[in-house]
Parts: sequence; structure tokens; C-alpha cells
Amino acid sequence: GEFTVNLHYYESRNGQPVEVTVSIIKVNPRAEVVFYGQVPLARKGDEATAARFTVLGPPGSGLVAKMLNQLMEGCLHATVAEFTVLAETAGIEADRVPQALAGGHADGVLFQQIYPRMRSRDFAPRGYVRQLLKDLDMVLAFAKDLQVPTPMTAQAQTLYRLLAHRGHSELDTSAVFKLYERDRDAPS
Repeated sequence: GEFTVNLHYYESRNGQPVEVTVSIIKVNPRAEVVFYGQVPLARKGDEATAARFTVLGPPGSGLVAKMLNQLMEGCLHATVAEFTVLAETAGIEADRVPQALAGGHADGVLFQQIYPRMRSRDFAPRGYVRQLLKDLDMVLAFAKDLQVPTPMTAQAQTLYRLLAHRGHSELDTSAVFKLYERDRDAPS
């Protein structure tokens, strides 16, 4: 099922803003805090969503969801790297591409985040190549056990393995772009 924790500021003695502490604890098979945070409510009548989550099935379903997320992230990073080098090489105003794609099918949160980082060559870690490679290894092993072909994920895994082999395992996952860079001074 889907669950949402909404907060509503009904009344307080002094009418001052309140800081609501929300803790969501999963109790089976053992107690585990799955969300903890504070949400400010400024005045009577204010509402806020503190947390939203979806239960996908029996125990272990969350791990499958994480693997699916990592599959998508690994493949999208690799695709955006190709996209970026092609946009730059084509001679268009590559910085304006996100505006041109805004709201279309190729637009999305991940694209809006990593395309500018690739353009500026900002590979400071927000997630590590080594971590995504480990996750892609896990996804491919899981898919193999289920006998599900995942050729795109296998290609992304190869790219990240090559990136790590070149000594970039501690960079951000968007550093997959480095595999497409050419030395600008070298003859083509």
C-alpha cells in the first residue's frame, strides 16, 4: 500500500510556529527507524507532508526497488554522458539544451541534475563510481538468477568498470562522462 504522513497545525497555546518531530518506525521483523525528521509549521491552518512511502510487497521488496533504482540511474548516467559529448561536439549552444527539452519526454530530475555537472566537469562525489558499480553487479546477478536479460545494464556496468579501472572509483557517478572526453589538444 501507499502511505502518507501529513501534518496540520490546528491550534497552539501561543500561536507561535511549531517544529513537529516525525519518526516512522517499521516494527517487523525488528524495530527500524525508516524516517526521522522535523517539519516546521508556521501558523494555524498550515499543512505539510512529512513523509510518503510505498510498500511493494513482502520483506526484501525494498531491496528489489533499490536495485531497480540503481539500474535506472546507471543506465541514465551513461546515456546522459553520450548525450552531453554529442551536444558539445555538434557545435550547438549546449548550455541551453535543458531549456529546450524542459517538459518533454527526455527531461527529468536526473537529467536536470547531472547534465550541468557533466558540462562543467564537476565530478565531486555525491555518489561514488565504486558504489554504483557494486550496485550494478548486484542488479546483474539478481537478473541472472531470474533469467531476465539486461543488456543495457550490462553495458553500463562495463562502462563503470572501465572508469574504475582508469582510477576514477572515488569520483561521482556522473564521471562516466570522462570515458567520452578527448584530449582537446591531441590530433583527431
